[in-house]
Amino acid sequence: MQTSNSRDQLETQSFSLRDPLFTQTSSCASLAKRKPSFAPTTTSANLICATKRKVFHTWIFLFRMTSREALAIGTDTKPPVLFRGEYEQWKDRFLNFIERQDLGHYIRLSLEEGLMETKYREPTAGTDEQRVEILYEDLVGKDKDRANGDRLAKSYILQGIPNKIYVKIDSYKASGKEMWDQLEKMMLGSKVGNQFKLSNCLNSYEEFKGRSGETLERTYDRFVTLLNELSKNKVIKSQIDLNVKFLSIL
Repeated sequence: MQTSNSRDQLETQSFSLRDPLFTQTSSCASLAKRKPSFAPTTTSANLICATKRKVFHTWIFLFRMTSREALAIGTDTKPPVLFRGEYEQWKDRFLNFIERQDLGHYIRLSLEEGLMETKYREPTAGTDEQRVEILYEDLVGKDKDRANGDRLAKSYILQGIPNKIYVKIDSYKASGKEMWDQLEKMMLGSKVGNQFKLSNCLNSYEEFKGRSGETLERTYDRFVTLLNELSKNKVIKSQIDLNVKFLSIL
């Protein structure tokens, strides 16, 4: 009898050790079927499974958010990735990334001015030689750096935009500048669209108010975000106006 009790105790210990948070050794169904007094009841088994699922999905959510933030920020060797609704932030980070590169000056020049003009080797005076285009492989010095800047400008943009955005501008890939300009046009929209966005920001500011049950910190956070949007649209409010506005919504 003592041997039988000892065996039951060992099985109990084995069960608890084999059932960590994310293992599948003991399924939810097997937990519910166990009948001994030391085993979890059906209700407690379901609660354990529900807790596992909740923790697991929370972990996945945090992992995805962390990964997205990392992609949006970029690194010293990888450009930031553009996400919908975050173009202004991406543009600032992308240009900052370029400035840190060895050929940053030439990459920026390529985005602003387009491809370098074709270089030619002039014929020797007094001969019938024709002017010949200088191939990329034969370029030297600043011309070589400028050509490399053209290539990197396009390459970094391709690395920094996801497929869902790329398929909408893939016909504008003759140069980094062409892609850059089309990307900005698509993300910022037309003048009419910009005016509509400004109108929405102004309306949101005038109608801004605290929400029921919202903490003061959260209200202030929303207020600061709205002010940032106004600033992007060249709308500046005096500090007195901001103080009066915020106090009036409390």
